Amino acid sequence: MTIDELFHSDPTRQLEEVQKVNAREQAETDVREFYETDSAERVLTELGETIKTHPGEAARFLYIHATFGSGKTHLLKLVGLLADDESEFAYLGDRLAEQWPGFDELQQSITDSHADRLKPVFLNLLDRDASKEPPLPFLIFEAIGRELGYPTDPNWLLEWAWTLDMEYDDVWESIQNFEHDGKTFEDVLSERASLRSWLYDALPAMPETSGTELNTASGVKSSIETAEADVEPEAFDPEDLVSRVETAIDALNGGSKQTELLLGLDEVALFVGDSRHRYREFEETMEALQRGPNPVVVTTGQYSLPDTRESLIGEPSEDHWTHQQVPLEGADTEIIVRKRWLQKSDPEGRERVESMVASMPDFLLHTYSSVTSADPDPIESYPFREYDLSLLRTVMQELITQGRSTDRDYIQGRALLVLVRSLFTKFGWASKEEGSLVTWDIFFDLLVEETTYLPLWVQEMIDNTLVPTFDGDEDAWEVRLAKGLYLLNQTPAVPSTPENLGRLMVDDVTASVDEVVERTESGLETLVDKQKTLTETNDQGDEVYTLVSEEQESILSRAQDKAAKISPHQLSAWLETRLRESDDFFRSDGSRHEADVGDERLVPLRYDYSILEPVDRAPSPEYDALRVRVLADEHDTVSDQVETWQDVNDGPDGGEHVLITIDVPGTMLERIRNVIGMGQVLDEETESHEDLEREHRTDKRRLETSVTEILECASVYTVHEYRGARSSVLNDVVSDQVDAVFGSSRKTLSRPLVEVDDAKAMAKFFRGSGEWPLSGGDAAMLGVDTTSAEIADTGWCCEFIDKYESQKSVDVETLLQQTQTANGDYRGTPQESIAALLITLATSNESLALKQDTEYVTDPAAIGRQVRTKGGLTSLQVRFGVEIIDPKTVKELVTVVLAEEPEGDGPDEWLSELGQWVDANSATVKRTLKGANREFDVTLGDFEATIDPALSGNELSTSDLGTEDDLDRVLEEAKTFADARELFGVEEDGATLWERFSDELDTMASLYPNASITNSMRATAESNTVPGVTTIESRLQDTAGHRVNETSTQYRRITGGTTTESDSGV
Repeated sequence: MTIDELFHSDPTRQLEEVQKVNAREQAETDVREFYETDSAERVLTELGETIKTHPGEAARFLYIHATFGSGKTHLLKLVGLLADDESEFAYLGDRLAEQWPGFDELQQSITDSHADRLKPVFLNLLDRDASKEPPLPFLIFEAIGRELGYPTDPNWLLEWAWTLDMEYDDVWESIQNFEHDGKTFEDVLSERASLRSWLYDALPAMPETSGTELNTASGVKSSIETAEADVEPEAFDPEDLVSRVETAIDALNGGSKQTELLLGLDEVALFVGDSRHRYREFEETMEALQRGPNPVVVTTGQYSLPDTRESLIGEPSEDHWTHQQVPLEGADTEIIVRKRWLQKSDPEGRERVESMVASMPDFLLHTYSSVTSADPDPIESYPFREYDLSLLRTVMQELITQGRSTDRDYIQGRALLVLVRSLFTKFGWASKEEGSLVTWDIFFDLLVEETTYLPLWVQEMIDNTLVPTFDGDEDAWEVRLAKGLYLLNQTPAVPSTPENLGRLMVDDVTASVDEVVERTESGLETLVDKQKTLTETNDQGDEVYTLVSEEQESILSRAQDKAAKISPHQLSAWLETRLRESDDFFRSDGSRHEADVGDERLVPLRYDYSILEPVDRAPSPEYDALRVRVLADEHDTVSDQVETWQDVNDGPDGGEHVLITIDVPGTMLERIRNVIGMGQVLDEETESHEDLEREHRTDKRRLETSVTEILECASVYTVHEYRGARSSVLNDVVSDQVDAVFGSSRKTLSRPLVEVDDAKAMAKFFRGSGEWPLSGGDAAMLGVDTTSAEIADTGWCCEFIDKYESQKSVDVETLLQQTQTANGDYRGTPQESIAALLITLATSNESLALKQDTEYVTDPAAIGRQVRTKGGLTSLQVRFGVEIIDPKTVKELVTVVLAEEPEGDGPDEWLSELGQWVDANSATVKRTLKGANREFDVTLGDFEATIDPALSGNELSTSDLGTEDDLDRVLEEAKTFADARELFGVEEDGATLWERFSDELDTMASLYPNASITNSMRATAESNTVPGVTTIESRLQDTAGHRVNETSTQYRRITGGTTTESDSGV
């Protein structure tokens, strides 16, 4: 059986050009092919509410707006079938009401309204040249006359026949059947030339005109002239229309039923266009009707009515009748096509297709969102898959918009109907055997045949480039795939994977999907190899394919030429860079690195690379690091080079220690060339090529992933043996080689050194005021007794002192060299460990110090900062036999002077606080020093010399303290200064303590010169030492008591009585 035998109607039949709202010829077909969407149901509900509105309540107006081809004309035509229950098509209206809920509700609304019957009068305004048409009121009048059976051409005849029927009983009906002079009215109407003369003679001969003005030729002529004057089209205005509508309604209501007109104006927006005049005419006509009989008026258009009004004459008010509009969303295009063109004969055709569908393989697509219609039907869809037409509509929309976001729906049912019909007429599918399926390359050909949507470059690329590539075979599988692939690239919801494309290329219900998908994968790879498609992994993780353009193909060809010219050195450099980017173990060659490897901290490493080139047969000796050779090449080359490397490095000291080999497949080298070549071409382009750039990034990422994969399979060798896979043995190999190469000369800490913080903490530790900041293992390695807070008799510190103390000094640069030379004492030791050694020694109580140029670095924080970098280290020298100032003594000195403990950390910060205090209190300091000298002949020379820089506004430093003995003398004088400051530097009630003492001594000397307390005060004043505050205050208290006693004795002698406490104070 052929496919056309499965259908209800011939699929090669003519397609009605455009739906006409007033055409009834295909009413049966229109009803059968209708599908009621939710949107259509809403429109019918709104129309029902409008019909139920009483003429005196509000404007009975409804505007339906939707895009071209959405079915608004079709819907309005069906409304007409339902509205008039006395027409010959009333049974179709009942059928609609029985089948669809929206029409059922509309029918009920008509029944519930005040009218018993609606007489539809529909006016088609599509394809009219509004500039040449008569006014809209006259066009509506014409439509009403046509619906009532009056001739409308010429114009006067409509008005004359209308008047004749309305004013003269039975005349109009009789004249249509009357024969005169061998001719009927119909005959002369078609001839036109003899129409008037025939009427002049015929009407007076009719018995129905007897007794009227029409019983003479002159009377008939007069009635025609009156009609011509009354119906001049250009002068026919809305009020004239209202008069005719009222007359028509009166005529229709001659019986028992209440009848109203249902006026329908189809495609108003297109008729109005951008003409302000036409819009005002439309609005004035509608408002005149609303002021008059207010019939139900249903209009349609492709644009919003309020928006149209706003753009032409101004924005309507919120309650304006133009807001009475409802949108109509077109039915899914697949449903329209199925209902109009793919319905199967019932039952035979439907049953045969149902049997085929049941045996179909799985055509389900992998999608990112739904791609089927709202009401999928695989039986009605055949010979298409149930989602084919929905996807084809998406393709067409994408081709029109070129991917731009839009709210407009460009592709409606009619556009697809044209393609589907062409499949059966021009592509011969009516005679195809049942079971055949439409493949997507045929969709491509259909679009080429029937539309201009496909870009010219796609067609030219396929015809001029792709077909010749496959020996001119237009039906080559790869050519067909390319066509289908291009269309699939236009569907964002369906990734262009081989699995999806393969399902769209299955051409028969009995075919194996797996086999077609496998063939599709092979064909796509061929297209990739021939640079006709690009491939990438999208954001969802799917590997998708894209057809290239001629411009892209040109770029790919140039990239291929570039790739062929890539030098071995470029390949080597690219691969070496990727290796280092893939794993931070690999560092640059030509320099020494310190890196943590496994449990080994700060391993000194040097790298040499043999990427696509042989290993060095005579490596220059290096002793400061573990040497790693990285060998990357094709498998056979790597095997040969391993033996060479082991032979070269087995024996001599200073050679290479570890070999890491990486097998590089030959195909990877070709991929590297292609990536480099494409990158060079894209860099030269002045315009952006997003697809190729994205493809290039994808290829580069994949290549980098491949490098990571071959790196995971790398092997590790030593000069004596193969140790295993790099991923599992590298850390152990490095640890073994570190022990073998450096042995005990390598010193490392168990954790990273924090130079400044650890230096401060060590200073506190050695002063007995803090904990050891490093680990116990670090203390043992350095040689620090954490119990006594001293340098132990064993360990690195002790060894260092024993080795270099006799030299009095050693440059730190010499120590760093010892970490790198062949026989260096500290070979393999990281710079960090040298810094830790220096911090430990410098903050300990050993008689050594760090010196930079001419200055000693003694502050812990300064020490930490200095040893942080190699430059800072090499600027230092370790000096032995240096008198170390006890930090405890420095802190005591500052505390005595400040009368409180300093806030800083270390001697330098403490002295800085002291200097700031002296500078701020210089007057007091100077007065105190002078007072001590003047009153007690006590000179605080060492103390004064120590703080003299601060008295001059400069900073104090440990260099101002002198030796330990000097510091002791300064501390003693500081204590004396502290006592003297209380006597001379602190005022109370305007006088210092010493001034009050002196005044009291003068008083006692004059009143009680021989008193023992007076003698004691003289001894204190004449002493050559500064008395303490306690002594002075005690003397003052004694004098006060003495004076009380003496006054009391005198009082008793004079009065003979005793004194009270208040008396003795008087």
